Amino acid sequence: MHVSNRADGILFLSLVSGRNAEYLIGKQVVSAPFLRRSGLEILSTGYILVDGGRTTTVNYVSQTIPFLPISRILQQRQQWHQKC
Repeated sequence: MHVSNRADGILFLSLVSGRNAEYLIGKQVVSAPFLRRSGLEILSTGYILVDGGRTTTVNYVSQTIPFLPISRILQQRQQWHQKC
């Protein structure tokens, strides 16, 4: 882990939409003791991946399938209702 000694704080990221335990909690467990001793302000930050129409590095590395944006969900719902 690389943290600047000039940092005021750190975003403690958690990929909450993921299925890969390593990125859901594993990395946090490993880094938590160091960060606690560091004295940095810790800002816990959960994030989800939303499909932007292409595969991203986060998709690839974390093996996470992003959520559909609400506009696409509504569009698919409308198309489904038109078929019925």
